[in-house]
Amino acid sequence: ANLSPELMRELVRYVRIGVNRLGEKELQMDLHEEVFKGLKLRLTSAGGKVKVHFMTADADTRRLFVNSLPSLEKSLKEKGVLVESIQVS
Repeated sequence: ANLSPELMRELVRYVRIGVNRLGEKELQMDLHEEVFKGLKLRLTSAGGKVKVHFMTADADTRRLFVNSLPSLEKSLKEKGVLVESIQVS
């Protein structure tokens, strides 16, 4: 099941795509407070590998993502994404 474009617009509050200070391609996304409790996502790509960083002030959301790290990394690798690191803070 895919999320509809309308639902994605409601869930994603802010998106920024650019280059960070190290010259790496970066995508930052802030997700809707009521759904994801202010979760922010940063994807950085360098040398063909991706770094994923989830940031949230909510302990339950943080715990959910920490507990999901192995399956998330496995899913990304199965899709052909070379993961350098996944971080939750």
